[in-house]
Amino acid sequence: MHKRRSSVVAAILVFAATVLPGCGTSSDGNAGSTSDAGHADVDLSVDVRMAADASTDADTDADDAEAGADAGTDADAQAGADAGADADAQAGADAGADAATDPCGEVGTSFARCAANPLYTAGNAHQDGRLELFVADPSVMFDSDENLWKAWWQSPLEDNYLDPESRTAVLYAESRDGLAWTVQDAPAMTVGSDPDDWDFDRMETPSVVKVPTNPPERRYVMFYAGGNFAAVQTPFPGYPWYQIGVAFSADGRTFTRLPAAESPYAERDTPFERIDGLVLYGGDVFPDQPAVRDGLAADPEVVIVNGIWHLFFSSFGTDANRTPIAFGISHATSTDGIHWIPEMNNPVIPGQQPSVVWDGSRFEVFYNGDTDAQRALLPSAFNAIANVSFSYSTDGSGGNAFAPPTHVLSWDPTLGYERYSWLTGADVVLRDDGYWLYYTGFSDVSPPENFLVPANNAWCRNAIDVCTCYDDDGKEVCLLESVVTLNLARRTAPM
Repeated sequence: MHKRRSSVVAAILVFAATVLPGCGTSSDGNAGSTSDAGHADVDLSVDVRMAADASTDADTDADDAEAGADAGTDADAQAGADAGADADAQAGADAGADAATDPCGEVGTSFARCAANPLYTAGNAHQDGRLELFVADPSVMFDSDENLWKAWWQSPLEDNYLDPESRTAVLYAESRDGLAWTVQDAPAMTVGSDPDDWDFDRMETPSVVKVPTNPPERRYVMFYAGGNFAAVQTPFPGYPWYQIGVAFSADGRTFTRLPAAESPYAERDTPFERIDGLVLYGGDVFPDQPAVRDGLAADPEVVIVNGIWHLFFSSFGTDANRTPIAFGISHATSTDGIHWIPEMNNPVIPGQQPSVVWDGSRFEVFYNGDTDAQRALLPSAFNAIANVSFSYSTDGSGGNAFAPPTHVLSWDPTLGYERYSWLTGADVVLRDDGYWLYYTGFSDVSPPENFLVPANNAWCRNAIDVCTCYDDDGKEVCLLESVVTLNLARRTAPM
């Protein structure tokens, strides 16, 4: 369906161009296309068509799981009728019973989607009438002290999805089982209130850690990416020059930025007038590359191991001509979470938006490593991905090189809650019962009015029944009706 440009298109284009951060490379590690304005690439030689195979495998797994459950039931009945039933049959019965009581269904040695998906869907209204526009960039933890799941994710709160002046916020949610989530009405933190704040226009991609040894008022520590459009003119029009900040909370519900006087940049020149919260500027990320004159840092992820804070984050550096020359996931360390020493070998992995866990012997990194070619095949053109990539290193640095990446979970277009691909930014929790991988998807199931996402025009040519396309001053722009969902995949075995 084709129409002329409208106010709907104008609003969507403004919002979609600025909501999420990233960094861009080509598959060979050199400077690539910036039309995607910030999606890092690594050539994994895996086509999105693998999703269809994954769907078939998932169906087979589901059939196997059902057969296993039936077998367990039969074994249970036989054991009840015949006290002499062997131990293997009894074990099968117990396994069948366990699978039947887990709301996610059977959890095995590879990642499988939870049967309870979607866990949460955007579009809900808060007490003041404003709507949650997204569920993006989740940071999830299980708080063993309280036996409670806690999550923070980015979402603007606006009266109307099409508001072109949307400003981001981080929301807080709780869950008893990691599946059913209740969102706090008031945001945990919002963008800066002063136009001179370094994070006045954007604050997003939270990463929260609980630090019992910190002072009570700083028990929860949130790292986040922020930006100010007016302060820096970026090489990518419409994208703020993201940097990394930190804020603190006593209970995880409301956060306060690090005072400017404590910032490592208190006595240093930056493009910003107000620096409350600022702890890492992208220009400092590549210490062994003298050609880098400025830089971007975003999508922070923090892990504390033996008293050392490890920060993994998306990054790219630019030369004197503002040309990007270094891209990927970088690494820095700290003893206090405020003053950071960047890795000499940055970036350590080609890719972006890392989620990192420490398994007791190595850093395991789950991230977006899709290529431009892979993303071009997806329905959504809005920060979309089709795979979660995985790598690991014993020290988290380029000195002990990361293992070649693999895909641990792939998009399934047959599922309504992720029909139009995933929204980049997954988060992984490692517990005694295995890995919990939270990811967000573009759903086609009952999206609220005017909830739209930019679509890949090439994909829409074969899906004209679900795409609405406009003539935007001679350029074709296509949209999909979609709402973002929070979803879960789990596995029990080590990676």
